[in-house]
Amino acid sequence: MKKLLFSLFAVLAIAFTSCDEITPDIDIDNDMNPEFVIPPYSKADTTFKIEKLGIENNIEEELKANSLSLDNIKEVTLEGVKLTVMIPSTDDFSFLKNVSLSVNAPGLTELEIAGLDNVPANSETIELETPAGVNLIDYIKSPTLDVVFSGASKEAVTDSTRIEAEIKYTVKAGL
Repeated sequence: MKKLLFSLFAVLAIAFTSCDEITPDIDIDNDMNPEFVIPPYSKADTTFKIEKLGIENNIEEELKANSLSLDNIKEVTLEGVKLTVMIPSTDDFSFLKNVSLSVNAPGLTELEIAGLDNVPANSETIELETPAGVNLIDYIKSPTLDVVFSGASKEAVTDSTRIEAEIKYTVKAGL
């Protein structure tokens, strides 16, 4: 009888503890690539602010592929921001004095995520400085995300310049 009770308790213990499997958190690397067009300016020291509205990201699809949802996001860490001159292809960032990138979403305040003072001349691609500890969770979870590109020119700009931003971030999610 004691052996039967012990066996019953052992089976029940295994049955109840095996359902409480711990699912590890996962990291999903993702990026956004909005493009901005800086219009021509006739004088130096012109400031500009260009908004790219309704940026989409595919994070919901990535989460769904891992049997997760937006509610399972624990943290969104900014990994880096890079800007590249796309058109004209012979142009570089020598016309810029400084630049910054911010994100905005309904119900949230605009948050600067990257910037660079003293933009180096003769560079077609620049890495922006990103502040430590920025958590983009509320912005990435938002159904609509806007990216704001702003800065100041060092010199007059005769042609429109198309710039692509590459915003890399990591989403940590789990049950």
